[in-house]
Amino acid sequence: MKYFAIGIWDDNTEYGLRLAEYLMHCTEYQIQVMTFSELRQLVKWIRKHSLDVLITGGENALEEIRHMYYEDVFSDQKEEVQDLVSAVIELQDKVMEPAEAGRNHYKVSRYWSSLNLMNFIIGTVLKIPDFSGTPGKRREKYGESIPDSGRINRRNNVDIIGIFSPVSRCGKTTLSVAFTQLLGETERSLMICMDQYSEIFSSEQDNLSDLIFRMGTACSTESESQQDLFSEYVRNWNQLEYIPSPVYEDDLNQISSLQMVEVLKLLKQQSRYRYIVVDIRTGMDNLQEILQQCDQIFMPDPGDTVSSSKIHMFEELMRKQSVQDPEEEKFLLNRIHKVRLPEVIQTNTLENYYKELGWSSFGKCVREVMERYDVGGIENRG
Repeated sequence: MKYFAIGIWDDNTEYGLRLAEYLMHCTEYQIQVMTFSELRQLVKWIRKHSLDVLITGGENALEEIRHMYYEDVFSDQKEEVQDLVSAVIELQDKVMEPAEAGRNHYKVSRYWSSLNLMNFIIGTVLKIPDFSGTPGKRREKYGESIPDSGRINRRNNVDIIGIFSPVSRCGKTTLSVAFTQLLGETERSLMICMDQYSEIFSSEQDNLSDLIFRMGTACSTESESQQDLFSEYVRNWNQLEYIPSPVYEDDLNQISSLQMVEVLKLLKQQSRYRYIVVDIRTGMDNLQEILQQCDQIFMPDPGDTVSSSKIHMFEELMRKQSVQDPEEEKFLLNRIHKVRLPEVIQTNTLENYYKELGWSSFGKCVREVMERYDVGGIENRG
């Protein structure tokens, strides 16, 4: 069995150590992983050995290595650094798809899960044939909760359903709950609440604001049982999975549209959920940025004169903001579906409300909307 050497050179030593431990235990391939906190340590090691893969947070890693490596090497003994480091993976402090930056030089997101990175290294960089990500050694360490295949689900067919309306008190959150509930009957679905005063869907701790803060300050390098950055922020209410909004208005106002775009992009990459339902609040800056991330947007329309005028004004603003790109405006507005919702039957408790929602007149209406716009394959359900 071939032996592979992987080096990690990054200022974040904790990231390197945790990633090294994961890579050495997540596969049956013989992998040696070394972590280097200083460039000189790395250069000293590669003077005697070679690396199959170098993972680094530095933008000019090869140039820095080459400069220090050549300092005390005679000209007739010089080797190309590329011969000593076969491939370089450069970590980027943003959410992004992996990209080639040159021959055997790749850029990936630092926020990728360790499992995702391992699959990329072994399957794409090292090009091991018939790789299935078998976590043999890791199963012995972490137990039978590890699935048979370590390869992450790469279907990349995560649909983001946006629920938005410029009209207040129009049933937006109730529609979000109904969508998540009905989609969850056949596919794993997650609701993200961005609205205020949502009671059960709000929390003072471990909420959407805390998640965004962590995304900006920490790295997702946990083992597979913790690989999803979102796992500790997901709550479960009557089998409905959701990420709660902050309780306090100041925390909610600090969440920008661009930050939400990063959250949605990362969720798409994780592919743990088939559907993401986002209860989008009004009054956000650059609202259009969030709407553009949605595959479909459903807008409750009460139908009265004032509500209709608000919706009309919203549409006009979307057109003005897209004046430089008419195709973008057309593409966005075509994804917005206005829906007329019935009244929700009042119940004594929230638990009864949830149980009855799916089969009430409201739930029936939502099922019809889902079928009309081909959401969730509802036409195939019994």
